[in-house]
Amino acid sequence: MHSSLRPFVGGVLLAALPALAHAHPGHDDPEITWDFSHLVAHPLATIGCLLVIAGGIWLAWHFARRSAKPPRPRTDSR
Repeated sequence: MHSSLRPFVGGVLLAALPALAHAHPGHDDPEITWDFSHLVAHPLATIGCLLVIAGGIWLAWHFARRSAKPPRPRTDSR
């Protein structure tokens, strides 16, 4: 796999984690008011959410850093 494609694929897989995991128990109530007890009651979902957020931040940072670098000179003879 091309090296510039690896971070993108990793980011896409990390972003797809919530869709693959489905909603965890505790979303039956129509109210969207949570407190920290909900996060403590569902630690795996909390960790997964933090991983998705961290992965998104890392992916944005990676692409921003990559676009700031000057392009490499071509080494082939074409």
